[in-house]
Amino acid sequence: MLFKLWRWIFLFSTGLTILTLVACLPDIRSPSDESIKVPTPKASPITNAEESEQDAESLEAIKSPSPDIQQEADSPPTEGEGEGIETSPTTDMPIGEATDTIAIEYRVVFVEEDDVLNIRNGPGVEFDIVGEIRPGTRGVKITGEGQVEIDSLWVPVEYEEVSGWVNSRFLTELISREDFCNDEDVEKLVDAAFEALVNEDGDEFSQLVAEGRSLRFRRHWWNPEVIFNKDEVASLFESEESYSWGIADGSGDPIEGTFSEVILPLLERNLKAHSERGCDEILHGGTAGLVQLPTSYEGTNYYSFFRPAGPDEFELDWGTWVMGVEFWQGQPYLSYMVHYEWEI
Repeated sequence: MLFKLWRWIFLFSTGLTILTLVACLPDIRSPSDESIKVPTPKASPITNAEESEQDAESLEAIKSPSPDIQQEADSPPTEGEGEGIETSPTTDMPIGEATDTIAIEYRVVFVEEDDVLNIRNGPGVEFDIVGEIRPGTRGVKITGEGQVEIDSLWVPVEYEEVSGWVNSRFLTELISREDFCNDEDVEKLVDAAFEALVNEDGDEFSQLVAEGRSLRFRRHWWNPEVIFNKDEVASLFESEESYSWGIADGSGDPIEGTFSEVILPLLERNLKAHSERGCDEILHGGTAGLVQLPTSYEGTNYYSFFRPAGPDEFELDWGTWVMGVEFWQGQPYLSYMVHYEWEI
């Protein structure tokens, strides 16, 4: 009898425990996916004004790098690069009116790859060198009026954090090909230069060269240049001074003689008799050699005068003259002449 009583007590306790566990089951079950979802708050609509403020804040953040990256942002440009063109805010100023806030971008030209343009602390080679600029570099700023020293115009400049003076013969204003090829003043200059060369008019020819600058001639693009100042250009056709124009293609023999002996015959044959012109493009015939501007002339603008071989001539008997034009103080001037022909 006692045994039966304990058995019923045991069964009753077991049942009560099972009921208790079943009642508590929802509180101890494993969490479902719904229990770990985080509701996303509904975003309020953003007005155009708010968008503008956000864009401005983002732009300001880009303009103002954090102290951790300020040193990298302030590091100087890489070799051959410069600062961009400075522009003024949009105004209602009439087109063509000059302002002090618009700066012209200048590029270093006519400096060989293994050389540099020296910045000096005064207008002339007798002054100390305070900096240097690599060939082809852009972003040089002229900061004031120039000064003529020994037939060269020296100008005050700023480049990166260096200020000083450079010979302006090694700077040129940058202009796009489209603007250059559509510039009526450039066309007039090129036509005037052509007429002066055909007529052997040194005085007229010299008027096309900027004051304090120079005119360069090359018998071949790869031969050394011969440089003439404005006064020398005026007397080119009469001068009896002999120059070294480099070496002949193939034989390697030296080419020496006066302008009239070496250059004038090529002008008469290939420039005067040209039938095609190209703008910022070197028109030419077949050749085994390269046809390109001298490396130190890269970035300049030019016209080419191409004389194809005649019907009774060998097809490689062609000739081309390239006439370089540079802008200085907003005006185009004659800068260089380079001759091309078939090469071995």
